Amino acid sequence: MRTDDPTVHKLSELWTSLSGGKDVRSDVSFIDQGADSLLLITLLSEIESEFDAYIEAEELLENPTIESLARVIERKLEPSDARLVDRRPHTVDPRASP
Repeated sequence: MRTDDPTVHKLSELWTSLSGGKDVRSDVSFIDQGADSLLLITLLSEIESEFDAYIEAEELLENPTIESLARVIERKLEPSDARLVDRRPHTVDPRASP
């Protein structure tokens, strides 16, 4: 496991806790490490809580290892131009002069 990567490290801690303290491999799928659907949904909830990043179940299934899921989390945490755009509806104050 890459212990120098903080995202991999934190995700490994979450997975170790959820899986009952079993040995964790960051390069082996969660399913191959004994996960079932309930455990994976719980993991997604813990990720949202710990990282403030929403991961969809499909993303987890497409990135089934700690290492690959850590990359997804990091991408979601990166600032992007799309997040900087103000998407609130703009209204015009009828009292304002042009």
